[in-house]
Amino acid sequence: MKNFILFVSYLLPLTLFAQSNNFTVSTGTPYAEVSGRDHEYFPDDAGNCILVKSNNQKVTIQHYDVTNMKEISRNEYLDFPDGLRTEKCLKTGKRLFYLYSTPNKSKTRSLYAREINISTGTFMDAQLLFETKGPVEFVYANANGIPDLYDISTHFEVKKSFDGSKILIHYKRESISKDNPSNYEVIGLYAFDMKLTPLWGSEKTMPYTEKKEHIISYTIGKDGTAYMIAFTNDGTNLQYDFFSTSLDAPIQKTKLDIDPKMLLQNIKMTENSDGNINCTGYYNNGIDKEYIFEKPDLLDALFIHPVSYQGSTINTIQNVNGALRVKISPQGIMQGKYIHEFSIEFINKYESESTVKKNDKKEEKKKAGIADLLLTDVIENADGSTLIIGEQKYLRIEKVVKDVTNPNQPTLNGRTTTETKRFYYTKNIVVTKLDASGQISWQIKLPKYQLSFIGMGSIGFKYVEAGGMSYFIFLDNYDGTTFPDNIDPFLFQVSDGGNLYAYRVDNASGTYT
Repeated sequence: MKNFILFVSYLLPLTLFAQSNNFTVSTGTPYAEVSGRDHEYFPDDAGNCILVKSNNQKVTIQHYDVTNMKEISRNEYLDFPDGLRTEKCLKTGKRLFYLYSTPNKSKTRSLYAREINISTGTFMDAQLLFETKGPVEFVYANANGIPDLYDISTHFEVKKSFDGSKILIHYKRESISKDNPSNYEVIGLYAFDMKLTPLWGSEKTMPYTEKKEHIISYTIGKDGTAYMIAFTNDGTNLQYDFFSTSLDAPIQKTKLDIDPKMLLQNIKMTENSDGNINCTGYYNNGIDKEYIFEKPDLLDALFIHPVSYQGSTINTIQNVNGALRVKISPQGIMQGKYIHEFSIEFINKYESESTVKKNDKKEEKKKAGIADLLLTDVIENADGSTLIIGEQKYLRIEKVVKDVTNPNQPTLNGRTTTETKRFYYTKNIVVTKLDASGQISWQIKLPKYQLSFIGMGSIGFKYVEAGGMSYFIFLDNYDGTTFPDNIDPFLFQVSDGGNLYAYRVDNASGTYT
């Protein structure tokens, strides 16, 4: 339970004390808040926690005593270069690294690592990992390495092998010309060991042009080989391809036996104990279109799924039809494929009557799915089982006409202006457990319904595993009533305030409270 209590101790307001039949939540000694654009938290393997908070060139490391619930030390660093961008805090074994990048006059970007002494909460000297050959694009990835536009942008993504012994850092070069159909995608792939000692690395040109190829996922094996899956359209064929490369070897490509009509969401790849590559995620068979009033701005782009966001006046809605698990050998040979379609009963659970009617009509054409379901995490367990975790997330935009002359009047008698309002929603959590053979052990939907007017704000959830249990922690003003299967959960608005709740799920059976 230590990890669970550790997390909640930072999340709760200092005045809150709560208790249930299963665990107790309490607060410790207050300490001054440290603000920062990026916040990350890590255990120090001695029952304490390291907090890393960065804000432009200022980086603060805090050491926190979890047992006695108080701050041990705080060290501020202002010796970072201009243009610093936090890329990731990376824990490898018992070592912790702060990764950051800086721009160069040549429009290249340099990536540095600075190790943190987890015993003292202090920085060591910085080391240059590599410099790109040119400008790089932004990527959006959550803490588990799954690309997600909901999270803070970075330039580099970091993947660890299943055993944690190898690290892959990758990036995508900016296009020379956005309108040139002959642009080939150029990616950077750099492999390291646990000490961030370089193993190999270079920029590689993919075999297809940017308009014909979309890389979905990356991973690295324990031998240092990099793997990728991409959806390709060569003008004649639509297909999914598996790529591998290492050292200075050319990229090897193999066509995968996956129906190209299945639109794959973010797929998480990881090598398993037998040396094969597990690829796990969601698929959908179609996309709905909802017209909105204007081209989404950057804030909206951070909230819309990368496949959904087309940069136009159309907001697309993906109806996720089910979960997919594919096992591939290092040579690209399919070892197993498991497609688990959501039943219409499961899709309709915790949905409104109108949504259920729409889903039933779609089901006649085999198009019904869970709307706006995005992959949040894939947990690979030591026994070979897997947890697939997703959450419904979506943005709605409305135009509101206001009277500027008489803003408090209900009628429009004066000069008017049009205001765009954005509503950010997160809804039910979906959890699927697969056994080691790829079959479903259990599947549940955890009801919640949240609304924010300022981006993600305090909506969504945090996942913590402890003692064979999964905890899904979120804000709500739930009154203790059990949700019937056939209604929407009560809507929680961030502006209304709320309480902290957790669904507690037994990982063996899928039962929850």
